[in-house]
This record gives sequence, structure tokens and C-alpha cells, in this order.
Amino acid sequence: MRFQPDQWTDHCDSWMPSFIHDHYLMIGYMAWQGYQQAGRGLVFCEIYPSQGRSSSFWPYRLRFTPQPYVPHRLQQLELEDDTIDQVGRSLTAYDPHQAMVLLLVAGEQIEIDLLQNVAIAPEICHAQILQRWAEFQPCFTHPWLDQP
Repeated sequence: MRFQPDQWTDHCDSWMPSFIHDHYLMIGYMAWQGYQQAGRGLVFCEIYPSQGRSSSFWPYRLRFTPQPYVPHRLQQLELEDDTIDQVGRSLTAYDPHQAMVLLLVAGEQIEIDLLQNVAIAPEICHAQILQRWAEFQPCFTHPWLDQP
């Protein structure tokens, strides 16, 4: 599958940025939790869109994919080798204290983002979720760390 960022950006502009905004604390929490447990990696978010509902309310599942398992994850999505290499370079270079790599998959739509220079660092997201655990705990019903 050929990943063409310009096409995806145009197509996904309608809901993906607002989805990231609405679920940013959870994404940041997962990025920091994964980094603490497994080192560098990406946050993998499977989204289950439903017509007639705002993307804020779409069900989703977050997992953290450690860097050694990322190529396999991306190959499963049939992304081209140059895209997989580019993501690998981003994972090697990003600052886990101020950035996170996010893979969004909603049906056939795929978006890979390097969220950097963020206003709320992943570590702060993690602390916020822990402080408000009762509010967020129902979101953690599935295993969160990808394994081979």
C-alpha cells in the first residue's frame, strides 16, 4: 500500500486532528507508560468510526508498540518499505519527554504523526491520568503493550 501523506492529510483533516485533541491525555499517557516499560515506540490507535456520531465518541483502542516491533506492525498494514524506514528514523530521533509517534488506523485510513513540541508533555499526561484514574480506568480493558 502506498502511503501518501498529502492525500491522507486532505482526507482526514475533517476528524483526525479533533480526535487527537479530544483524546490527547490518553495518547500521552500511553506514550509515557510505554516508554517507561519498553523504551521508544509508537502509540497505535485503532479507531472504530460510526456514522452519525462525533469522532469524540467513536470507540477506540490504544496500544503501545515498542520500537523493535514497529516494522512488523507497519508491514501488517501493508505500508511500503520507505515509509517504514521513515517511521524508524523518527522513532530513533524523537524526544520521548517532549514528543510522541502516533499511528491512527480507522478502517482503510492510516495516519502516522510525530507530535512534537507539545504543550503537555507525555509525562504530564501520564501524571494527569493517574491523578484521575477513576475517570479513565474503563478505557484500559485490553492489553496495552504489543508483543510479538
